[in-house]
Amino acid sequence: MARTHCLATARRVLCIGLACLLLLAGCRGPTPTAVPAPTLTAVPEPALPAATSTATPQATPSTTPEPAPDGPALALVNGTLIDGTGAAPVADAAIVILSGRIAAVGPRGQVSIPAGARVVDVEGATILPGFTNAHVHDAYDADNLAVWVQVGITTVRDLGTRAATPATAREQFALRDGALAGPEYARLVAASPLLTTRGGY
Repeated sequence: MARTHCLATARRVLCIGLACLLLLAGCRGPTPTAVPAPTLTAVPEPALPAATSTATPQATPSTTPEPAPDGPALALVNGTLIDGTGAAPVADAAIVILSGRIAAVGPRGQVSIPAGARVVDVEGATILPGFTNAHVHDAYDADNLAVWVQVGITTVRDLGTRAATPATAREQFALRDGALAGPEYARLVAASPLLTTRGGY
């Protein structure tokens, strides 16, 4: 009797174990599909840009001035010209100025100087574009503007007037655009009065 009971119990355990295995197998889901390895495609290297010349650019002179609309021409001769573009300096250069603008520039032998022009021999000095000083103060002063232009600074930027009121600022701007606008003064670019806190800068 005891033997029969043990065999029945063993069968129940075996059946339960098989049922558990079947349940576990069902919970696993479908067998995963292998993912194929990506195909690698060779990408050609970008072509290198064509080599460029590193030679110093040469200035292209304009040697024939247009007729003067008013007043005689001014010619600067016998100087070394540096035009600020990176081009090589031009020795024994000539510059023709008409109505305050450069009309022709180049080697002296290639520049046509108009008849009646005032010719100034700069005696070997260097001729180059005017400089800009982008941070100055006290520019509303004829003496300061005259000194700047004499040393080659043809434009200055005043970072703020010392005007106490908008009316005073308008007066200073009128001075800038009137009495201080001549060629003997550096060109003045100016801001309005400073905006700051009470007792500030």
